[in-house]
Amino acid sequence: MKTSEFVQKLMALTWVTVSESNGLDDNPAVDIVGIPYGGFIVRVPTNATTWLSVVKKGSPTNFSTFQQEGLSNLISEYLATPVDERQEEKKYTVRVAPGKFGLLNYNDGTGVFMVDDILEDGAWATRFTHGKIEDFKKRNDLAIDWDKAIIEPAEDDEDEN
Repeated sequence: MKTSEFVQKLMALTWVTVSESNGLDDNPAVDIVGIPYGGFIVRVPTNATTWLSVVKKGSPTNFSTFQQEGLSNLISEYLATPVDERQEEKKYTVRVAPGKFGLLNYNDGTGVFMVDDILEDGAWATRFTHGKIEDFKKRNDLAIDWDKAIIEPAEDDEDEN
């Protein structure tokens, strides 16, 4: 499970708040706090592989066994994921023409390509993993000179695909 997916699933629980932070050793962690009563805090370092690395303070006694088991199962699933598989793959843009509107865009649902600016709306994607770009390079129906295309890391402030 990716860290972003873990956080998203935790945020879907209406009885906890979730934040990402750095622990005492500057290791990124996911913090889980029970609400509305507080009562417990759980810090899950993003490099943790066992429950021994998870810091727990307080007790979730104000919450049902069902809620406690659900949270425990979610954390266990995250811990079972190899650390190197928890981070999102780096994404890149492909510039095939100069200027703002020179980026390759792809609609995965229709298989259609176009050249435009950043277009990340659920149907169209402008940010691609290295593997996806390699797949594009193998296509015979794209008239792209890949030796001249500029492949750059996508900016962090661009919308997720």
